[in-house]
Amino acid sequence: MFRKTMKLTLFVFLVPAFVPGWAQKGNPVYIHFQFGEPQVARKFGDLAEKERDLSRQLAEICNRTIGYWHFQAGDSEQSPRLGVRLEDDNALWKMIMTLYMGGQSRELGQWRSDIFNPGEIDEYGPPGRRQWPDRVITCFQERLLADVADELREVLQVKVPLGSNPAPIQLEAEPAARALVLPLDSEAEGHEPLTTATFRVFYRGPGGPPITVHSQAACARFTFPGMSFQGILVRHTKYQRLGMPVEDLPDDLSFLADYSPAAFFLHGLDDYDSWQYCGVAIADSEVAP
Repeated sequence: MFRKTMKLTLFVFLVPAFVPGWAQKGNPVYIHFQFGEPQVARKFGDLAEKERDLSRQLAEICNRTIGYWHFQAGDSEQSPRLGVRLEDDNALWKMIMTLYMGGQSRELGQWRSDIFNPGEIDEYGPPGRRQWPDRVITCFQERLLADVADELREVLQVKVPLGSNPAPIQLEAEPAARALVLPLDSEAEGHEPLTTATFRVFYRGPGGPPITVHSQAACARFTFPGMSFQGILVRHTKYQRLGMPVEDLPDDLSFLADYSPAAFFLHGLDDYDSWQYCGVAIADSEVAP
């Protein structure tokens, strides 16, 4: 692990009023598991408790496998949500995972996996009450996510914000509004660090569609003086209006004067271009290594 100390001139234009509790985890993605098929569900007198427990275990697997967002157990009304269920398709048992956003009616993607090997049910019979939970965990981790984790992460990057309420700051010798601190921990255990990632930030204004600003992390974690949380320093590079192509950010940023940064999305990981921003000039406060 390399160690890099950078100096920056810090002038905060906007820090949310709830800064002391500024979350460092990514936005939640809820996991809701249901056995679904009556012939399996009726085996469990404690069905709701068992499904909640499996939802928690599947969320832990997602945190290890997908990372970045904060996966946690939820119910059928929460969003964004990964709904996971079983389906008996003419004795060909499937596990189905569906990503919902904003309600049951809006599906962002669906993925399927076989639960059993060919001929396994004929030879050994269906699992009993004690075997089904282990079978669910094994199928989810070793079959379903093993096949679709990258695809699922790509959908999340496009559709599900990683966080919100970034704080604009002033970089030395540069115009205002060219940099932000994202209130997010840069380290995701077992995953690429976000200190070399690219992001899309939605700027919202008084009416009309948001402006998307593309941003590049500056290779270091950032700590606000006197505050216990850390964030990720990013520098704006390009922008895009709704329905228009991506353009380089101009010198005159007056078009952003009435806009404020709201949600931000993960765009890319370990982007080589990020290294050109590692020496961005900053002073008086240290950025943690």
